Amino acid sequence: MATYITSAVLLSPQPTFEGALPEVPFNSRGKHLLCHEPEYKTLIPPARLRRMNRILKMGLATATQCINQSEVKPDAIIVGTGQGCTIDLAIFMRSCSEGVEELLSPIPFINSGHNTLAGRIAMDNQIKGYNMTYLQENTALESALTDAMMSLEEGKSNCTLVGAIDEYTQLSFDLFDLTNNWRKEDTYNLDLLKADAPGTIMGEGAAFFCISNQPTGNSIEIVLSESRLNIGADDTLDWIVKTLENNHLTSNEIDLLIVGRNGDQRHDDALNAPVEQHFQQATIATYKHLCGEYPTAQAFALWMATTTLKGQELPNYCIKRKGTRTPKTILLYNKSERNTESIIVVRK
Repeated sequence: MATYITSAVLLSPQPTFEGALPEVPFNSRGKHLLCHEPEYKTLIPPARLRRMNRILKMGLATATQCINQSEVKPDAIIVGTGQGCTIDLAIFMRSCSEGVEELLSPIPFINSGHNTLAGRIAMDNQIKGYNMTYLQENTALESALTDAMMSLEEGKSNCTLVGAIDEYTQLSFDLFDLTNNWRKEDTYNLDLLKADAPGTIMGEGAAFFCISNQPTGNSIEIVLSESRLNIGADDTLDWIVKTLENNHLTSNEIDLLIVGRNGDQRHDDALNAPVEQHFQQATIATYKHLCGEYPTAQAFALWMATTTLKGQELPNYCIKRKGTRTPKTILLYNKSERNTESIIVVRK
């Protein structure tokens, strides 16, 4: 059974919340990027905002906008996140340590669960069906998409809200800095893929997609979502080609390839160049210089693919190699140095 994206909303360091990539992208010098946030009180009642942490505001606003734009109301929710609500978890653990587990505020505990966002969305929108959160680092989005596609195929849902969210925190930045993930010098994000330097910059984002088994006038089909863990470095192309064949696709049908280059010159070419060279006819695009690196950054690419298939022209600042064909079938490929890789294919 085919599954379709009926609406897609992205909150990112770029002003994408209104539905399009900007003509002039946001460019900032530093070691991390923060989201370009909307006026939350237009989407969330002010009385509720006071008790929400930042990641809940980001996620709930994005989910609400996505639901409002969908022609079919979702009856299930699946969220993927790499790190969950890190800030409130740290606050709660610190209060346990310093307060000897006495007279603790319940709010950081309530807001620290990785499934807090999915529960909040369900309560606010009266969605009483299947509710799941995947906490699986770089493959959380793909796991959420796969689960949603299976639920739709099995008839357990008619429309599922799928989300992916991660926020920048100083704690996460410091932890990953121990493994030399980040640039040592401040970098302009638009120069991230040009500089010959180790490391990348940290980012954040929230993206939600309404996925249905009922196509609408401008819906986009999700052909497949696959990921692998603990894989070898030598069989990537074989895996991609076989996965495409299993879904009745050939490499020549891919018009646009969106790759997860993040500017870390120790790994970028080794992880991405073989795949880029294989798809000779396709336009190649990049995106992490716009949003930074975070576990569910692939959601930025999925949103970008969706808007492209709906008619938005891909800006030049995203294009690494220009092809000649109008994108109709798009492959998203992301591989991390921590031995995980994933592919998503969407088409018009």
